[in-house]
Amino acid sequence: MNRLFGRGKPKEPGPSITDCITGVDQRAEGVEKKIQTLENDLRKFRDQMSKMREGPGKNAVKAKALRILKQKKMYEQQLDNLRGQSFNMEQANYAHQALKDTHTTVVAMKDGMKQMKKEFKKINIDDIDDVQDELADLMEQADEVQEALGRSYNTPELDEDDLAAELDALGDEIALDDDTSYLDDMMKAPEAPKNKPESETDKNKKPVMYGVAACGWTVGIYLLQLLWDNVRIILLNYKSYVLWYAVITGIISFVVCYRWGPIENERSRNLIRWALQAGGLGAIFFSTHFQEAAMGQIVALLLFHNIPPSWLSQPKKYWKKRFPPKVKPLTNDEYYEQGVRETTRALKDLRNYCNSPECKQWQIALKLKDVKRFASFIEGSSHLSDEEILEYETSIHTTDLTDDESEYTEEEQ
Repeated sequence: MNRLFGRGKPKEPGPSITDCITGVDQRAEGVEKKIQTLENDLRKFRDQMSKMREGPGKNAVKAKALRILKQKKMYEQQLDNLRGQSFNMEQANYAHQALKDTHTTVVAMKDGMKQMKKEFKKINIDDIDDVQDELADLMEQADEVQEALGRSYNTPELDEDDLAAELDALGDEIALDDDTSYLDDMMKAPEAPKNKPESETDKNKKPVMYGVAACGWTVGIYLLQLLWDNVRIILLNYKSYVLWYAVITGIISFVVCYRWGPIENERSRNLIRWALQAGGLGAIFFSTHFQEAAMGQIVALLLFHNIPPSWLSQPKKYWKKRFPPKVKPLTNDEYYEQGVRETTRALKDLRNYCNSPECKQWQIALKLKDVKRFASFIEGSSHLSDEEILEYETSIHTTDLTDDESEYTEEEQ
């Protein structure tokens, strides 16, 4: 039959979805190149229009620019359609590949199940039980051997009652050492109130609060007096050292700043800061005869200075959460002043951005309804028209009148 009628032509395979996606992407790239070409032409026409005066020539160039802009809009719409088609085909291709991967996974799981069955046939559960029993017997024998080796010989016999009495006496001594009941009054702090206290409770707590406040002021005044006494003693006994220290450091600072100017290098600032800190620590160490206390103070200062900020962030967060700061509401005058200040700053930033080279003024002008008003705003004019200002003032005046009338009626009632 094939010799008589011949063979049909073999059917060519249809286009795959990957080929379709590639073709659509190529078309989209071609459209993007056309859009880029039109944007370059629009940029040239814009520069040409900016250098021309009003007249027929400028109107002709403007008409060409509008025609190219329409073409650009049409190509942009076509580009969006092509991107949508490509996205839909990619989703379909993804679903197809997911089905293939699922089939491959199922086949692999079946093969793995067959291999596991073969391996389980090689294992005998009875042999495993026997091995476990033998291991348990060996461990019991090892424990008996250790117990036999741990026996003691020639140990004197002791009375258990005497041992119990000695143990009780030792426990009493430990309890006395651990007894800190005499510190409970000092360590115990008043708990924060959970509910709103009543008036009687407030009256009872007032004397306690007055006592705490008076004690706090007394401690603060004592510490200030102690600090002043120490400073006075240092100035009286070591006034020559203090004077020479101030004179030498002042002269060195003046010479350095006068010769090289303010230090801007970060490493130089670090060296100066470290030198001053080392000098201060040395002064603390040699300023007293109690060098142990001075060394403890130096270590405490170094530890406090080098505490990581992350360690202090958690207590700060807890403190803010437990004692949130009180928010003071703004008055009408403060609210008005803040609105004027923030609006002025925002308008200044917007004007600076529009005058900067980063702003695409031509694209912004295409999206605006009143281009002349935008241009006058950039040049320094107000962002509000006279009609808008008049309407705002009228509305404010009307609102004030209605508020006054409502207050008057309430007073009459």
